[in-house]
Amino acid sequence: MNDMNVRKGLSLPKHLCARFASLPGEQMLLTTRKHWLELLIPGIGMGITGVSGTAALLFLFLSGILSAVYSLPFIIGIWTVVAGIFVFTFLSWYYHYYIVTNRKILEVRSLPYIYYDVNDVLLDQVRCTELDIKQDGFLASLVNMGSIIITFDRPTHQEEFTIANIHDPESVGIFLGDMFEAIQQGRQTAPQLWTKEKEGAPRRYRFSEEIFPRYKLS
Repeated sequence: MNDMNVRKGLSLPKHLCARFASLPGEQMLLTTRKHWLELLIPGIGMGITGVSGTAALLFLFLSGILSAVYSLPFIIGIWTVVAGIFVFTFLSWYYHYYIVTNRKILEVRSLPYIYYDVNDVLLDQVRCTELDIKQDGFLASLVNMGSIIITFDRPTHQEEFTIANIHDPESVGIFLGDMFEAIQQGRQTAPQLWTKEKEGAPRRYRFSEEIFPRYKLS
């Protein structure tokens, strides 16, 4: 793993790096969070709600149905609620990130003083059998947003780990493919890591889109 370049999509404070890369010889390889579109779409929806509510109250005020004594507090109340929901949504997006080290993969969901949840996979206890890179729809292709679905084979069962709705999923998927291949080679195991093939050679990942495909998979 020493010859692998470190790829970081966001910077974490040193105390968080030390917390998540806590195993002997563990190094941070990748940190990323969800695409900004995941924040933009709810923000637009909340903005439309605030503007619509304000317009309705102004209409009632100009029509003489509602006096200024009531309309102004209602307008302030609407925007206070909208701002509060947006702050909560932003913090939920900001403190939701994915971390990859040379020993494990983590999904961290947290909100200061409210909740903290970590979903992790220890790489020395599993074997990656398939890695899918997926984009759904024209908008996702346009802004280069997609998900990476990793299938792990545990001794007793298989399970999936999804890195959902991140920026530049193909590049991140290739990076993870290289990492898993290096881990597999380090174990010197006989089974192939990848099940899909391209031009007679093992493929490191599979890219798929439901509509508006841009990539040829032949």
